[in-house]
Amino acid sequence: MPLRQIDHLILGAGAAAATAAATLRLEDADCSIMILSVDDSPPYYRPELSKLYLLGSASNGQILLHPAGFYEDQRIELGLSAAAVALVPPPRSSLHRPANASIMECCSSQPVPCRNVLP
Repeated sequence: MPLRQIDHLILGAGAAAATAAATLRLEDADCSIMILSVDDSPPYYRPELSKLYLLGSASNGQILLHPAGFYEDQRIELGLSAAAVALVPPPRSSLHRPANASIMECCSSQPVPCRNVLP
């Protein structure tokens, strides 16, 4: 993936990531949002995976947090099967960094803003 600027980068693809991305989109219609995850599937209900999907009681589509096309319609980019290897913040003197840019770690049930990453 080439180096580029993203307004809001969300690490992890669970329920917290999907909720954070949808909330960011509601708050700012023009920002760029990316969910980056080592998972190869869009955000899904993790409890349903063990309770229904693995038992054969639910299909792949039934455990997804949002229907097919939601992320594309909302202009939320999914970076699946990918890991962040480096985060390069803009220089402190940059006039181009949006004041509301963020990086969130969403590898648990609650989003956690990464501290000391952006100047």
